[in-house]
Amino acid sequence: MVRYFVSCILFFKSSGFLYETKDFELLMALPIKTKYIVTSKLLSLLLINYLLFGLFYIPSIVAYIVLTTANALVIIEGIIVFMTGPLLIMSVCGFVSFVINVLLRKFKYKNYVMSILYFVLFIALFVLYMMFVNKIGGNDDVDINEMANMILNIALKMKNVYPMSGFVVKGFEGNILYFLLFVAIMIIPFVILIIFVSKTFLVCNMNAKSIAYKSTYKLSNSKTPNKIKALLKKETKRFFSSTNIMLNLGIGPIMSTLLVVMNVMMNSYGSTEEMKSVSTILIIMLSGLAFGMMPSTSSSINLEGKTFWILKSTPVKTKDVFMAKSLFYVLLCLPFAIINTGLYVSINGFNALNTILMLVDQVVIIIIFAFEGLFINILAPKLDWDNEVRAIKQTGAPVISMLFGFLIDGLLFIIPFILEIYFGLGLIGVLVMGILILTIVSIL
Repeated sequence: MVRYFVSCILFFKSSGFLYETKDFELLMALPIKTKYIVTSKLLSLLLINYLLFGLFYIPSIVAYIVLTTANALVIIEGIIVFMTGPLLIMSVCGFVSFVINVLLRKFKYKNYVMSILYFVLFIALFVLYMMFVNKIGGNDDVDINEMANMILNIALKMKNVYPMSGFVVKGFEGNILYFLLFVAIMIIPFVILIIFVSKTFLVCNMNAKSIAYKSTYKLSNSKTPNKIKALLKKETKRFFSSTNIMLNLGIGPIMSTLLVVMNVMMNSYGSTEEMKSVSTILIIMLSGLAFGMMPSTSSSINLEGKTFWILKSTPVKTKDVFMAKSLFYVLLCLPFAIINTGLYVSINGFNALNTILMLVDQVVIIIIFAFEGLFINILAPKLDWDNEVRAIKQTGAPVISMLFGFLIDGLLFIIPFILEIYFGLGLIGVLVMGILILTIVSIL
């Protein structure tokens, strides 16, 4: 079931791949039937689903075959289940994505609404997963039999939520009718989806190109905005207007708070005194790991894409552009840094000096990663792309930035961690190391 939840998120996240495709004009100019275009796009998404499905399914089916001494028929059925398993979930998500796109077609802030929904869904699933992990691993007295019974109860409940899994079990037990019924339920909706999207592909993508404007305008004096403020506004609009950008580049700040919440939960369930003594530096460390995971600056040059010439032709200095891109990531992460500091206060009580140091340390770390990501992206830009995901993930700069982020985290926290254990000066150590590293990346 975890695989099916992941598939839902993946397909909803990729709904623009079908209904708001970036290379729509090029595809329509090719002598290819629409149904073939739609089929190729669905198959590319299906390949990603197979990768996710295989992580959970293949070990499970191998264990089932080994432990039950299954015959050749079960092995063949297992392969067929692997090939058809994701089809129903993809079909349902495809139709739901179409309905959402139709309902929000004329809504001016459609992208903002979609992005918020995706974020809420991701956070909800992550919280549910962590509650499950905490329930299993939070009690040291849980034995193997008790854990097995817990997992069995969850599996029985999942059968009620997704009854198709029961058809597969009965098929493995020798009931061919149930197995054929499962395969039919998987394949038929997927074929209907291909036909449906083929019929609506042209209309949906044409509607996606239209933009809602206000019909009334008022004449007023125009003001000359501050250059950095105007560039910052541009970065903000780009971030919140794209679901792909929000989900990929906004995950770091969210993860920082989620990781800190996990740390708070572990400390609140009876941690040792030694763990409590280093809880402050642990919170900073977890925040730093998340902030450096994928800073928005690591792909901000890439996202300029084919409009990069507009930025170069504007009467602004290069350092102003860099400052706006870095400042945006700082402002994006700052609310989460404040939340993390509040969580620290909830554990150890209010201490003015430590609270201020903790917030300042996080701000310094955020600025470090903002500059570091921007520097890497300047060295390895990629402006030729047809999908925002390619600019964000499928380039060298974000990956290199993430690797350097781990290195910076190591430099930031090894010495301060030792200082915290022996002298209780971990926060000051992080601040000193942060200022040294910030000086280097600022010069770069």
